Amino acid sequence: MEIEALRTQIKQIIDSKAVSQADIARKSGLSDGAISLFKNGKYGANEANIAEQLEKWLTHYLESKARSLSIPEMGWVETPTARQIMDVISYAQYGHHINTIYGEPGIGKTMAIERYCQDHSSTAVLITASPSLPNTLGIYLEIARALGMNGLPRRIAIVRDELIGYFLAKQSPSGNNADKSNGVVIVDEAQHVPDSAIEAMRVDLYDIAKVALVFCGNDDVVARLKKKSTASYFARFTSRTAINHEPKVTPEDLSAILEGWEIKGNQYYNILEPALYTDGRLRTVSKVLENAFAVVDGQGRTELSPDILKKAWLNRGKI
Repeated sequence: MEIEALRTQIKQIIDSKAVSQADIARKSGLSDGAISLFKNGKYGANEANIAEQLEKWLTHYLESKARSLSIPEMGWVETPTARQIMDVISYAQYGHHINTIYGEPGIGKTMAIERYCQDHSSTAVLITASPSLPNTLGIYLEIARALGMNGLPRRIAIVRDELIGYFLAKQSPSGNNADKSNGVVIVDEAQHVPDSAIEAMRVDLYDIAKVALVFCGNDDVVARLKKKSTASYFARFTSRTAINHEPKVTPEDLSAILEGWEIKGNQYYNILEPALYTDGRLRTVSKVLENAFAVVDGQGRTELSPDILKKAWLNRGKI
């Protein structure tokens, strides 16, 4: 490369702040001062030597940049199953219902719920239940924290009144809200919510505060309600439950994920299709793709091959 052309490219990279001059110095083995002199055309007689080192750095930099552009940044992919999950939440919120979403792990329940809350940040609140929240107070404090209501005293009556007041304040003064609820509270890992807290949420949040409720978790979420539906308070709960949804992964989900990763070709689908019928489901698909693209990047390649994906699939339990 001509020295002047090299000088121009180095100067453009530094001026654009794509890479700092100090970083170029560290990676090229040159001093910051030497690069500054070269960039400004003041290095002197040994300019050819420094140009050779900078050209090596520039070649490596451009190759790395090309590789990174070929590897997609995986974000949210709306699969058909994810759309169903979000529709169940939307139906609860805008119709003022209590809905349940349950089923095996790895099908994208949590990611779909998080996406819904992101898209409806002013009206949807998400908490994750756990054994460390053993009673109604713990659940209510978690909801309060998710709403930004920090520092409340650990007294159930006070926290309850604060939550009810918060949601009622969201109601239109005319009572003509576009939806029939004042928001939706979504509880993930709902199998950990004690029976007493479920009943308290029905009375305090659903009946009084006019908040829709969605309980999401494993099969135990619905099994517990059905088993206890003969109890009077659970009978009242189940009478308000509009949808018990058990999402199932489909071939269309896998196709949507591959499209999201910008992967085309039946051979890639065929490699990953067994994931639809194994533990982990779509979570396994995403992990295998992440590992495969890590190999692509590590080997300095510019695109994913079926061989690399197949090896990532076969080694999925070893990484």
